[in-house]
Amino acid sequence: MGPSLRWVTWRSAPGTTRLTLETPVRAVFSTDFSSVKYRGYVFAPELALERSGLGLPRSRARIGLGPVFASGGLMDYWYRVEERYSRPGRPAYDAASGYLGLRLQFSYRVPLTERISVSAGGRLENFSGASNAGSPLFRSELNATLVGGLSFALYRSPAQTGSAAEPFD
Repeated sequence: MGPSLRWVTWRSAPGTTRLTLETPVRAVFSTDFSSVKYRGYVFAPELALERSGLGLPRSRARIGLGPVFASGGLMDYWYRVEERYSRPGRPAYDAASGYLGLRLQFSYRVPLTERISVSAGGRLENFSGASNAGSPLFRSELNATLVGGLSFALYRSPAQTGSAAEPFD
């Protein structure tokens, strides 16, 4: 969770396509369902191209690319090996903050009704050159994720803006 600044750098005249620069800073937590622990933060600026009405009316397609950076605490959580857990083939390692990798993500959302939408998307990540590539816990330079979902709006404000003029806002 955390703030994100979004700057629309370009917008097509009819308002169906836009290019944005987003700069989210996200706090990361973990839980074992008995307690919650703060682990650090991630900064992942991204340049994204978004288009509405692609393929289906009222749909929204998005593709974004950008680097990912993480704090020392979060990198320790993922990549640190304490001396007491070291063994042959897994030496002690102290992780460092910095560059985590490059992320390409894409999504496609289609509203089915005023309250229900279906979404699909994915993420490709390249960890080449990551600041902790030397960790014995670092396994792969590439990662791929596919997602799908159904969302339902539990509440809609009776006071809504006229969004027909601008499909993104």
